[in-house]
Amino acid sequence: MLFKQNVKTQNRPLKKLHLRLKTDLSALSEVLDRFEKIASPRLSRQLYWECQLALAESFTNVVRHAHQGLPQSTPIDLEIALFPRGLEIRIWDSGQPFDWQGQLRAKLQGDRDPWALGGRGLCLIARVMDDYRYIPAEEGDRNCLVLWKQIPQSYPQQRSFISFFKRVVRKIERVLRRVMGLLARKFSALVIKLNSVR
Repeated sequence: MLFKQNVKTQNRPLKKLHLRLKTDLSALSEVLDRFEKIASPRLSRQLYWECQLALAESFTNVVRHAHQGLPQSTPIDLEIALFPRGLEIRIWDSGQPFDWQGQLRAKLQGDRDPWALGGRGLCLIARVMDDYRYIPAEEGDRNCLVLWKQIPQSYPQQRSFISFFKRVVRKIERVLRRVMGLLARKFSALVIKLNSVR
């Protein structure tokens, strides 16, 4: 799956959040609280819940699996960037790199109980996000999971922009009419003055 990097280069984020957290499931409440503040005002309820689910699953996967056996002080870095047309989530971990795509394929093809409590995180993330990419660590670096959710342009926003544009055009027309009227009066006065001089 190709990751939509061009969106980030074309747009600057409207809002950006960076958190450094300990390897502790209790930090999830802070993650979700901060996510709500940055994303809730901009996303529809459906998109908000989908992104929140992917974020919660990703964070708990890092704590439970990637950082299993590591000290609680091992940092997890989280970055959330809200763009005009999308939301990007990046999570860095210090665990052993793994085959994210292979694991996902195996879970999607496996004959598993859909109501099982565990092992569904990767499938949920893949289903609710529009794009995802796992970047395994190179020497001295950390793994990074990048998630992307497209924010569709809604009709009310387009309509409000169109109505705003129409209001601006009407104001410009009124100003131009006044200027043209003033110029016409000045020109008429000048013509009368020139005729009276002859």
